[in-house]
Order: sequence, then C-alpha cells, then structure tokens
Amino acid sequence: MAHKSVFISGFGPFEKVTHNSSGVLAAALEADPPPGVSVQSQLLPVSFDRSREVLEEALAGHRPSLLVGLGEQPKEGFRLELRAARGSAESTRPDVDGVPAGHSGWSLEPGLRWRGDLWTSLELPLARFVRGRRGWMRSAVAGSYVCERVFRQLLEMGTERGVPAIFVHLPPLAACPRELQLRELQTLLLELDF
Repeated sequence: MAHKSVFISGFGPFEKVTHNSSGVLAAALEADPPPGVSVQSQLLPVSFDRSREVLEEALAGHRPSLLVGLGEQPKEGFRLELRAARGSAESTRPDVDGVPAGHSGWSLEPGLRWRGDLWTSLELPLARFVRGRRGWMRSAVAGSYVCERVFRQLLEMGTERGVPAIFVHLPPLAACPRELQLRELQTLLLELDF
C-alpha cells in the first residue's frame, strides 16, 4: 500500500460553539490516522485574516499529497464541498475578531479581476464515495463564511503544489459522537484515490 501524507485543518471555538467538531476531529485524525496515511493537523481560528496566515505558516515547506479542510455545520450528516466560489463574501456575519466577511482580506479589492469559481479536482471520486453511504452528501455551496475562505485558500495552495484539496463540513459533536465521525473520516481517507 502506497503511503499517503495528508494535511488537515480544523477550527477552534466560535459564537456558541465551544468544542468545534472540526478541530476535535483534525487532532483525532493526526493521533489515529488510517493505515498507510500520515496526518498533520492544524487548528485554525475562525478568523478570515488569521486563518489565512496560520495556514500559510503551517504548510510552509511541507508537501502533503492531499489538503483537507474540516468545518462544523449546524446540521446532522457530512457534507463534501465541491466548490469555493465567491470573489467576495455575501455574509455579514462577523468572525471571532468581530470582522464581517465583506471587510476582510477575502473580498476582492477594486480593480482586481475575479478568476472564477474553484472546484476540487476530486469531484468524481467524492461522488463515488458518497454513492450509497448514509449521512453523506455533496454540496456546491461552501457557506460564504470562514469555511469557504479556507477552502478556497486550500484549493489555491493545492494548485500551486500540484495536489488535490477537499473540504468536509461535519455535524456537531452533540449530533454525532467523535468516535463515529473519526471512523467516517478514516474511511474517506482510505477510499479516496489521491
């Protein structure tokens, strides 16, 4: 079995979420990766500007074979994001620094041309993975919040490094236990061809 190296980011607390499932699961995957996979995890602040800086620093000098972003959604189930689309965020919801998306570095400055939507290169493998699996779905709307900004950055960094990037929205820990989420994510990493 070929060895795979995966970089996984998750988020810390925000709003009323004190134990963000994405940060918990990113650390759990590093501590207990599936066979043949090594995992480096990074906890990100739910901040438009600081998350970008932390990601750049964490990946400096590293060449994983897959970039994975995790985020928490309020719903049950697992959502595989396919696209990071917006050149500017539509959300006015502030991040943990109190900065709304429209006032962050995410929004395009006047005069810059939008390069278009970015899609994961693993769309077909993700479709095969989801087919017949309970609790999993695919989505082309990553949420217009810090998750979408991080997914777009991972897609850009993946393109620069020649590796794929994906983003998974997880359910809250209260809706789905950590152990079950860990098994589901381990299975995803084992079954994806990257």
